[in-house]
Amino acid sequence: FFSVFFRWRRSRQAGMGKVAAYVVQDGTSNAAVRFSGQTVTVSLPKKKEQSFTVDHCYSSAAKIDALIADMVQPVLRLPTERKNGTILLVAPGPADVLLQTAVVEHIAADLLDLVHKEGWRVGVSFALMHGNDVRDLIYPREESIVLKEQGDSWVFGGVSIIPALFAEALSDLFRQGRELYAALAKTTSLQGAHLVFRMHVFERNGTDVQRVCTLTLAQLNTRDSAIPLDKLNKAKKGSSDTAQYLSSLLADAAIVACVGQGDAADTIACLKTAVGLREATEQSAPPNTDSVQDVLRALRNEAAALKTKLDKQNNAENAAALANVMKCVDSMSNLSWEYLDQSFVHEEERRTLLAGYGVVPRLFDDKEQQRIADLQAKKASTTARYKAQKAKVEELKESLQLHISEYSRQKQGDDEDGEDQGRIQSIQTVKDSLQTENATLQSLRSELKDVSEELRTAKSQLRDRASSLGHIADLQAQAAVNARASFQENNEAALQQHMAELDKHADVTKAALLIQAAERGQDVSSGELSAVDQNTKIQQLTAQLAVAREEKLSLEAEVAYLRESSKREMEIQQLQHFQMFQRYRSAFEEEKDRLEEHYRRVVGEALNEAVQLAGVNSELNLQNLQLKEELQALKASAGKA
Repeated sequence: FFSVFFRWRRSRQAGMGKVAAYVVQDGTSNAAVRFSGQTVTVSLPKKKEQSFTVDHCYSSAAKIDALIADMVQPVLRLPTERKNGTILLVAPGPADVLLQTAVVEHIAADLLDLVHKEGWRVGVSFALMHGNDVRDLIYPREESIVLKEQGDSWVFGGVSIIPALFAEALSDLFRQGRELYAALAKTTSLQGAHLVFRMHVFERNGTDVQRVCTLTLAQLNTRDSAIPLDKLNKAKKGSSDTAQYLSSLLADAAIVACVGQGDAADTIACLKTAVGLREATEQSAPPNTDSVQDVLRALRNEAAALKTKLDKQNNAENAAALANVMKCVDSMSNLSWEYLDQSFVHEEERRTLLAGYGVVPRLFDDKEQQRIADLQAKKASTTARYKAQKAKVEELKESLQLHISEYSRQKQGDDEDGEDQGRIQSIQTVKDSLQTENATLQSLRSELKDVSEELRTAKSQLRDRASSLGHIADLQAQAAVNARASFQENNEAALQQHMAELDKHADVTKAALLIQAAERGQDVSSGELSAVDQNTKIQQLTAQLAVAREEKLSLEAEVAYLRESSKREMEIQQLQHFQMFQRYRSAFEEEKDRLEEHYRRVVGEALNEAVQLAGVNSELNLQNLQLKEELQALKASAGKA
């Protein structure tokens, strides 16, 4: 239920420990920024230019793919080495949304494929750090969060780790946290706040849970930061816990400076911070070795020591320290393999809490989520078997070609018939093996195609049932373009491979005809060879038509999906508008009834008071009349006297 944040350990990798500058096109900077090779120059009005040297420059959003290849892809090679990876986005405020989303979606897709292949599990956590205040952006409960350094590990008690069984779920958890941060920023001053989105990878080791690695996307805010980022690489004991933790993220980190956000001073501060932190990223560390049980055992020993100390000296400081350690113990105790193997945990409560901030999670069906995870694992296994079988078939083809070539060379000599028969028998044996293995390969190819299609259908159905409209149109359009291009490239590659296989098959068939003719002591007619070539061309044309038909069907299905999706989203928007009108009308009617009731009550009270005052007035008039009569009687008595 809670998060365990470990100190990062890294080793040098290509692309790690580098600094890149990325220009946000829709920024508001009044500084002129230009690139020249690896130099970023900032020109200020009536001031001297300032230049900064970086490793990569990306001048537009169109270069995000290049940025991912240079800065993000090296991070994705670290899990297989059991090493952590960090991507630091340095910006004056929240980093560019397009860049954030592209990086997370790319990591999610590649990481989940690897996780399903290896049988690992992934848990996601998202924290907001504002000075010494830490908040959970995925499970926003009103609960204090404890940040504690435990040996070589950092433990965050109170920050949730939510299991993510497939890439879409992981990306949606990031979207929820980002939208919650935007909602909090509208009502709370979050200047200088930093965001840390972490993807924790675990494996099962008997009854224990072993940490494989942690991949982190950290966003450092250079504007009004409560932590001096220019001294972050020198944070030591005595600094705040948040500063020490962020300092531990620097080793071997890939740093991206988001240039073009804010004013000129923000642009320069952003570049200075990114370049200044480069030195700290050159640190390295060995692979991960700590397990959940090891950290939990150390925490329990510390708790026992604090209890003994508290018995001897009962004061507030010892009591607070013990409470913090026990919170961390509770957090670690909840992190089990059974927990990581579940679908969305505490989804109803999380949805209720997020709805209070106006954040709507997508509604994923638990059974469908598990089905997609199983299909992804099956696809990874089938792909590995297919590649191994394909390599085996290629070896047999090469062996057959060698046997035929050797037979052709020896046939030109004066070898005896017995040797010829042995070579022919050897060729026939290889041909039989090739046919058997090729049939197995075709079966695996068909199985892989069926699994891929089933997985694609399951994901499509899951998206159809998603209730959230929190998609980014530009990203969806770009993703669709990339998917179409990838589909066409894959078809083209498969077609070229199939045509090459047909050519090889034609050569094998011709060789077989030559062998049969040689056995009969006859020559092969040109008509037979032409027939083989003609049959090969027909098969190649048939394959091309099949690929074209498949692409046509894919485009038709995509158009139909877009039409239905647009219709469905329009219906959802109309329903939302109607519900909003109903809520407004209901609130209006309730307010009108309340005002009417209030008016009636006020009028009734006024009438009652008027009646009471009229009665009092009548009594006073009667008393006044009696007093007048008594006064007249007294005057009459006084006159007689």
